Amino acid sequence: MRRILSEPAFCLLLAIALYLTVLPSSTPELWATSIIAFVAALVALGWHRAPPVLVWLIAINMLTVWADIAQIELNNNGWAAVGVVANLPDAIVRSSCAIAFLAIGMRCGLLLGRKIFGYRRDAVQDQAANASYSVKRIALAYLAFLPISVVVGVIGQVMPGLSQPIYAFGLIKFALIYLLAARVFATGRDTYLLMLVIVVEILTGSIGGWASYKEGFFVVMIALLTTSRRFSVQQVSVAIAGVAAMLYLSLGWTAVKKEFRRNIVGSDVWTSLTWLADKYFGDEIDLGAATVDLLDRIGYNKFYAMIINANTESLQGIYYRALLHIVTPRAFFPDKAVLDDSAQTAQALGWSIMDDTSIGLGYIAQAHIDFGFPGLLAPMILLGAALGAVYAYFLTRPAPPLIREAIAVACLFNALAFAANIDKQLGGLIWALLVLAFALRFGGAILDRWLGNGGAVIEDYHARRLRVAKTR
Repeated sequence: MRRILSEPAFCLLLAIALYLTVLPSSTPELWATSIIAFVAALVALGWHRAPPVLVWLIAINMLTVWADIAQIELNNNGWAAVGVVANLPDAIVRSSCAIAFLAIGMRCGLLLGRKIFGYRRDAVQDQAANASYSVKRIALAYLAFLPISVVVGVIGQVMPGLSQPIYAFGLIKFALIYLLAARVFATGRDTYLLMLVIVVEILTGSIGGWASYKEGFFVVMIALLTTSRRFSVQQVSVAIAGVAAMLYLSLGWTAVKKEFRRNIVGSDVWTSLTWLADKYFGDEIDLGAATVDLLDRIGYNKFYAMIINANTESLQGIYYRALLHIVTPRAFFPDKAVLDDSAQTAQALGWSIMDDTSIGLGYIAQAHIDFGFPGLLAPMILLGAALGAVYAYFLTRPAPPLIREAIAVACLFNALAFAANIDKQLGGLIWALLVLAFALRFGGAILDRWLGNGGAVIEDYHARRLRVAKTR
């Protein structure tokens, strides 16, 4: 703890929190509470020793809190009417606490995984720098898998009952992106291939009608945090340029998505891309209005705020029903209903939601319905423990450390999104664990051998485990 307190970054975050308490702001206590909760989460995870993918999950969840606070600031200062709902400050404080307890659960899961699986963190930075993997071969593997991921995505939309296992299979693409980014950042070579992959992800993610252009960039950022002890000028430049590009694309997509889905979805690739390019670079986007809309989309505590005083007794048992849904496989229960987020949201809030729209309450709001506050902190610890245990599991498999890390990141980087319901998130996590564990078990050696190591790392791993077993 003394080492953490002496960390400059830790002191900086605390200073920011204290500064915000005296800043001329309409919500200084909310800024301070959320930042302190974020710092507490980082400390719980182990600060600079925390797995970057778990830090990412905490940060991306906390981003929704900060977006909601920004909306309150805009509303109170008369900059824009964003429709802030009652009880939103209470929801923000409770969500901040929930996210901090999620991090505590992650640390518990890591410690539990260490006991059960013998978890030991390898020097991924050294593996990324010293592994003889060919960056060109990784890029080729990504390009070969790309059409497969597109096809399985279409199948998942046509067959909703199989969407979770199909989505889990598609996560292999992100493991390949992680491997590529890790090698590029560690060696400082072949940056153009990484940029090419990011561009391909943006283009393919933009024409599908959903904001899936950013996931590949998220994985690249996690790879940067994992494999770099000290950031070079090139890495910092790539990161800043990427963040700026993602921000502009997000603002542009927020402004045009309704028109795109209404008029362009289903068109050929060239028509879709040229239409988006005309909109993004044709001075037709109101960035001010898009910023307000984007904050409203990222911030998700409004649903939690709405149910605080709502009568939700008829909905209680959400977490139990989610577990029951997960343990009844569709293969044995073919009549099992397809998950419908909007039906639950409509029942909780008394809304009428269109059939082709999916709006979830979010797993924290659902936990409030079942357990109240502070009772919801207990399931947050359990959910965090599950995430930490999954990470620990992957890092003990008989595969090279860099490939294990890539699979772990692919499994977890998009898990437990703040806006998603618990049944989809927990079910998706289990399917991702099963599918990626299978892929690592039977494909890790093949991938390692094809990329350039000839399986030597796996053989060394088995020999090391045998020596450790003999010494016990």
